[in-house]
Amino acid sequence: MKKSLLPYLLLGVIILVTSCASSNFDYYKNTPFKELDSLQSTKKVVNFSFGSEINDWETYDKREFKTGFLSFYKKIEDKRFDPSYVTANIIAYNNDVKKRWKETTNIENYLERFIALKEKWWFKDFKYSLHTTKHKKYGKLYIVKYGDERKYKYTNAVFLFFYRNKGYTIEYSALNEYYDRFLPEVEKLVMAFKINE
Repeated sequence: MKKSLLPYLLLGVIILVTSCASSNFDYYKNTPFKELDSLQSTKKVVNFSFGSEINDWETYDKREFKTGFLSFYKKIEDKRFDPSYVTANIIAYNNDVKKRWKETTNIENYLERFIALKEKWWFKDFKYSLHTTKHKKYGKLYIVKYGDERKYKYTNAVFLFFYRNKGYTIEYSALNEYYDRFLPEVEKLVMAFKINE
């Protein structure tokens, strides 16, 4: 009896795995942006910086950025919070457009991608507020603001812009109690953000 059920069980597992894989494949096939695995992301060239404006922030690796993105943080001693948690952090990275993508790609496509990924992987009902401003050099800039709760409550502001067929993302996240305190500094950093051409 067990032997006769085994082929059906295997068939069911294969169908389940391929259906999950194909649903993810469809999403990535229809987006103009390249999706990198972790090995590829470590080989990405970091062609951008915040200049000297970032000097007051700590970094996890002062020698060399090997992960394809920049990451900085601030930690303030506060008895209300576990000292192993950072108070605020900033992450910056970019995403290339696929070489063979035929349609025009722009900042709106990059915003759609960001929201779609949040809805798909992190939040069932992604609630956010959307704002626009202008980067002094790179043009239109979307700001997606949302909250999330891990061990503590955080407020996040994600700055998205598009320049020369690449989408750039700067994510600012801070404990709710410190979000407003560092926001003006983060806004200056965003405006100081420079792409090395």
